[in-house]
Amino acid sequence: MHHVLTRAEYREISGISELSRDTAEFAGVLFEQWCFAKPCLMRISKHHQTGAPLPDTLADQLLVYLHTQTSWDSASFLRDALFDMELHRSHGDGRTAQHVFDQVSAQVGHLPVSATERWPNGLDYMVTGYGAGLYAYAWSRELAKTVFQRFKRDGLFNRETGQALRETIFGPGDSRPLSESIAAFLGT
Repeated sequence: MHHVLTRAEYREISGISELSRDTAEFAGVLFEQWCFAKPCLMRISKHHQTGAPLPDTLADQLLVYLHTQTSWDSASFLRDALFDMELHRSHGDGRTAQHVFDQVSAQVGHLPVSATERWPNGLDYMVTGYGAGLYAYAWSRELAKTVFQRFKRDGLFNRETGQALRETIFGPGDSRPLSESIAAFLGT
């Protein structure tokens, strides 16, 4: 969406290649917010055979489930982000990746880990250029929720608010920090 909505003149600041990690993740996390809002969920959900709309009670149940029972996901994300940072921070100290993971898992707790589990071997963020930046997802999520509050207030499909989002956040690309763009969007 950064590429589609930007109006920045220079390629280097118009797409996502040079964005800070939290800015690069922000758009995806922001647009997820619509999927988790009941009016949008009701608008896009229909029975695959009959075309009947999603029953209100089922939508409510799905949203309650989405916003509860999150401690395992939070703990797993925290463990992975801490592992990512610690692995980069302590590179060359003689510990194996598995040893660092085991120590971080013990620190976070809450998640049972099998003695034969080799989670670090499957954490693809280690080889995709994140460079201790996995935590940015958490920060992006908070920024996106803050921005989405305006849509909740003005209406999820409010044309003027959508235009303001494009002009103040996506339009400038990386020509200014995301925090300044968000402040402009929120009028703070």
